[in-house]
Amino acid sequence: MPEVTGPLVRTARAGVQINLTRLPADKKRKAWALIRDENPALAQLLQSHAFNTVKQQLENTFGPVDVLVNPAAMGGNEYGIRQRLKAED
Repeated sequence: MPEVTGPLVRTARAGVQINLTRLPADKKRKAWALIRDENPALAQLLQSHAFNTVKQQLENTFGPVDVLVNPAAMGGNEYGIRQRLKAED
């Protein structure tokens, strides 16, 4: 089981994932902009009623649920996404 303590999570199967749920507000805005620009289909899915219904059902059953995204879905790799999230507007 991966340790989920911050915005970057390393898992054995998927490698590094960006934890959208735990990003600070300023970085979350940047992350959403990257997702909308680089992967509109993913952005649409994450904002869909169906996704949010399933997420709510999981939270009702198991407790808080974090949303993790592969950096490639945001248009880069771990290092590149870190740099883009740190960049000044």
